[in-house]
Amino acid sequence: MEQKESLKRVLGFWPTWAICIGLTISGSICLATMYGFAHLGAGFLVPLAAAAIIVFCLVTSFMELALMLPKAGAAAFYTMPALGRVPGISIGLVYLVVFIFIGPVEFMILGHLFSDFVFTGVPWWIFPLIFAAIFVFLNFRGIGVSGVVQLALAAIMVIIILLLGIFGISGFASGTVISPHPFAPFIPQGVGVMDILEMTMLLGIFCFMGLDWITPLVEEIKDPVKTLPRAIPFAIATIFGCFAIFGLAGVMYVKPDVVLATSVPHIVIAQTLFGKLGLVAMLVAALGVSLTTMNAAAAEIPRVYYSMATIGLFPSKFGYLHPKYRTPWWAILLVLGLTFPLFIYSIFIGEQPEFLIEVAAWVWIIMYAIISVDLIILRRKYPKAKRPYKVPLYPAPQIIGLAFALIIIVFAGSKVILAGLGVLAVLFTYSVIWTKFFMKKPLFKPVPIEEEISS
Repeated sequence: MEQKESLKRVLGFWPTWAICIGLTISGSICLATMYGFAHLGAGFLVPLAAAAIIVFCLVTSFMELALMLPKAGAAAFYTMPALGRVPGISIGLVYLVVFIFIGPVEFMILGHLFSDFVFTGVPWWIFPLIFAAIFVFLNFRGIGVSGVVQLALAAIMVIIILLLGIFGISGFASGTVISPHPFAPFIPQGVGVMDILEMTMLLGIFCFMGLDWITPLVEEIKDPVKTLPRAIPFAIATIFGCFAIFGLAGVMYVKPDVVLATSVPHIVIAQTLFGKLGLVAMLVAALGVSLTTMNAAAAEIPRVYYSMATIGLFPSKFGYLHPKYRTPWWAILLVLGLTFPLFIYSIFIGEQPEFLIEVAAWVWIIMYAIISVDLIILRRKYPKAKRPYKVPLYPAPQIIGLAFALIIIVFAGSKVILAGLGVLAVLFTYSVIWTKFFMKKPLFKPVPIEEEISS
């Protein structure tokens, strides 16, 4: 009874919208968007808009399942009643895999923000090591950055991106114009349909990744049946508008090779548009957003695996709470520790942020697709189950989302597909071994939904 009273419904429409924005906008999102515009010019609006529609169609499945099965380990709990424990555990591990690929990118961006603009001359990789230690300390102690502060920083970032983009497109920027308007040409010469599919659709998809993180908070949202279906589309529209306007301004003022040569293209574009004023404004916002995004990820993702460990889906060690601070410290060490192999690779072999982003997006879109399959199966298997929210026009959004997701999955570059398949093979192998030899449960037998609800 006490636990139920602590879960108060305090999030209205605007706080829910702000959390969607705050969970999505990050340094790696800014990098992915600007790289997309560097590759395709104004033509990146096409894959960006298509990605917004695809992600919305796929996220509707999350909304229905979140209200039907509100669990902290969301994706795993949605999949087990539909496809069984092995697929459920595999999908639950996708959050960890995505962070393993995106964590190094966020660390790169943080490092370059400090080494290129604040403490010039200091090697960029020094700063991620410092901040990783700070994140571990804060999360061990259970010290979180205030949600209000994090959301305020995200809002500031949105406002700065919009203002810089609007003034840039309007011709009020102080930089030198290299193109009279952003649509000349709309798509660079020599770029074909396959280039768009292979090179930019994954970048477009990645720009909206993270919206599903709002779904575990359904028990704290006022009237979630009405709030979620309004807040998520509005957040998608906001993100699209911000980056479309800022990206078009970048096309007008910054050469593509300059954008692709840096890990902080949003900073370079802001500086080109408005000199020192643009640099300082974007630097402050970008530092705040990158720091709070990484700290939030370091705090929230370990709790998914803590939740899975408490019911036997993950090694019990990761369900252990620190006796004094009541934090899942083994899970925190796991999540942050696994980002460092790719981070070290980036230091000695060379930075490849675009490739890491594309692999993460490829794996993530597969998770989104499987969640939509889960919804279709559970609709047929449990037609009378209580569903506080039902996807409108079902199954049209799921069919549209799955069709386009399949196209993206199949036509991504071969290097990305091979890396993604390798990741999925590792997840599947671990899930089979864990389910068969440790849980001693059927591998693919769906878990009764009553068991899921009671757990």
